This record gives sequence, structure tokens and C-alpha cells, in this order.
Amino acid sequence: MDFLLLIDKKPVMMVEVKSSGDDFSSALFRFQNYLPEARAFQVVYDLARKKSHGDARMVPAHEFLKNLPMLIAA
Repeated sequence: MDFLLLIDKKPVMMVEVKSSGDDFSSALFRFQNYLPEARAFQVVYDLARKKSHGDARMVPAHEFLKNLPMLIAA
């Protein structure tokens, strides 16, 4: 896991970052088992299409960064 966002010492978002590829990282799901309350994102620089698997989302880097303020507020 590359980033874990905490608000008031509570995990709210975990982020795995990749430069390319469209396969979910096993680490994302491993950490999601320990932190089910945190939203899980895999951010990929060179991603053609968004994907989801359960509660985990895979999104292009530009879209994630553009929407980051809204994602944190949610």
C-alpha cells in the first residue's frame, strides 16, 4: 500500500499506485481485509478504462487527482 489517508486517526482511504497495467494488486485486497472501513483505490497512470472489484476501484491517475477533494469529503 502506497498511501493511507487518516482523518481523526481513522483510516478513510487507501491508495495503491501503479504506472501501468490493469490487474488489481493483491496487496490492495490484503490491506482491505484489515481496514474494511477505508475506501480502496488503485490509481494507474496509463489506464484505459476504470474497473472495480467488490469495493475496490481502479481509476486513471488524472481522474483520481481531479476528484480527490470530493473523494476525501465523501
